[in-house]
Amino acid sequence: MRGLSRLHDPAHTGPNRCLPCTAVNGVLLVVVTALVAVASAPWLAVAVLVTGAVLVWQRGYLVPYTPRFAPGIVETLPLPDDWFRNPPQQGSLSDDESVDGGDVLAALDVAGVVRLEGEDVVLEDAFERRWHEEMAALADRSPAALAEAAASIPSVESVEHVRSGGNRWFVVDGRHDLIPRPIVVAELAAVRTLPDDVEPEAVRLAASRVLRQFLEACPVCETELVPSSTTGCCGSPRDAQETRVCPECEQRVLTIPEPDSASEA
Repeated sequence: MRGLSRLHDPAHTGPNRCLPCTAVNGVLLVVVTALVAVASAPWLAVAVLVTGAVLVWQRGYLVPYTPRFAPGIVETLPLPDDWFRNPPQQGSLSDDESVDGGDVLAALDVAGVVRLEGEDVVLEDAFERRWHEEMAALADRSPAALAEAAASIPSVESVEHVRSGGNRWFVVDGRHDLIPRPIVVAELAAVRTLPDDVEPEAVRLAASRVLRQFLEACPVCETELVPSSTTGCCGSPRDAQETRVCPECEQRVLTIPEPDSASEA
């Protein structure tokens, strides 16, 4: 198992897996296996198939440098872009996009949650410590208990937990987007930890989205987040956004905002 973990490449697996690249590599693997079976012993063909399948599963592709040459090929195909994109796992406890990110940062500054250090915005140590303690407490809760806690936020009417693709997700107020557990834990903990003078409720929820940008580890399993993108390895780089994902939970935790918007996450 330790050897397999060394093979694992989170940049092209889990939420970053490109399904078209995986399918193409799978077809090539079957073709090579059939050729080996015809030209050599069946046991060797089985070995090739198993080894290739493990590589595709752990690394996302079999043919070396697939992520380098695939984008150019895909760009020439007369197929819709979204066939080759990994849709970003968007979601937040709030769907209110009207709150200005600058106003949120100003409110957090006044409340002593963040401070300016030159051109950088950093968390105050006391708030960061309490926030992480609250995240650790919420991460231990069952999905049902976490959903109940999230539904206690005044502006949230309902939260349901569902299982899909082997992961736990949450549906807030009947919206169509599925919110991954790490985001619910991080934002709910932030709302609970923020000082009372961060108000109204819309600003508190918007602040919880902004605060996710300060996460360096997964709120659920504490695994270090790794860089990723909202496009798959053979997706067009156009309109790509930088993200951070948890390789253990295989879920996207945050999206790095564009320079002119601090409210995206």
